[in-house]
Amino acid sequence: AVRRKPGGHAVIVRSTVLPGTTEDAIIPILVEHSGRQLGDRLEVCFNPEFLREGSAVKDFFNPPYTIGGCGSATAFAVIETLCAGLQAPVIQTSIRLAESIKYTSNAFHAVKVTFANEIGILLKSLGIDSREAMEIFCRDLDLNISLAYLRPGSAFGGSCLPKELRALQSMARTQYIELLMLSQILKSIDLNMERAFEIATRRGRHKIALFGLAFKPGTDDLRESPLVRLAERFIGKGYELSVFDKHVETARLMGSNRDFIEREIPHFERLMASSPESALESARVIVIGHADPEVIRTLARAAEGRTIVDPQGIRELEQLPGVDYEGICW
Repeated sequence: AVRRKPGGHAVIVRSTVLPGTTEDAIIPILVEHSGRQLGDRLEVCFNPEFLREGSAVKDFFNPPYTIGGCGSATAFAVIETLCAGLQAPVIQTSIRLAESIKYTSNAFHAVKVTFANEIGILLKSLGIDSREAMEIFCRDLDLNISLAYLRPGSAFGGSCLPKELRALQSMARTQYIELLMLSQILKSIDLNMERAFEIATRRGRHKIALFGLAFKPGTDDLRESPLVRLAERFIGKGYELSVFDKHVETARLMGSNRDFIEREIPHFERLMASSPESALESARVIVIGHADPEVIRTLARAAEGRTIVDPQGIRELEQLPGVDYEGICW
């Protein structure tokens, strides 16, 4: 039908398909059988639907947004025309990114259901009404139900989150309750830092400059920091390492914070550089746990000819000429 049609034609894919399906399977079939090329009277878009069973009509007319995964402005204009009556933003993305959003959304919905169930089972065993607990939990729109923490590549540490996850698991064991999802969180965080190690070391045995050591930017709290574990991993495998974190001053570390770092990395003071420039001396690989804008500008000036491994997602370093850049999750 498209082959015989005299004018242009746009094919809009709505079905949930794995990223890559439209470009690797659907478009080649359309091109082969229509006798047309993309942009030559043939446009293809991916427009994911977010309709729930039982409220599909309501969801259709009141979407949070409309996504147009399109390869051209002409294709995106078709999506904009179709959605002109809907009071929601229309977002243009690549086709693969648009395909991924439906899976990302549904996976998060599944995580939320599982989290509520696991917390609910545990609270019930303690005589607590989990419905009331979750109702109060959901009132926090700054941290709990928000954009907070939803940043790919990041990890957590410090004195609260790891300790309290372990406490919940311990409490669950005393109640003979298995929390399958919550019990895997700390392991998943460790695997994320293992990815950073693997990316940094696959380039060969070079000196590594690690920026950021505290678990959180702007603090000197080293307790349970994933960056401390990453530094320890580099040292344990025999890599020469320098570290810069302007908020970590070895002379000012006290109490359990100092005890932790001295236990994990004895003589760690020798690793600490006094400036970004001194940390970079003879280093071929830069790993950015976290860095403030001033440090990022210094790295950008000195990055040519080096490798940057970036768990933080610093876009201004991604396109630098002459730099071997790789992110943890992008």
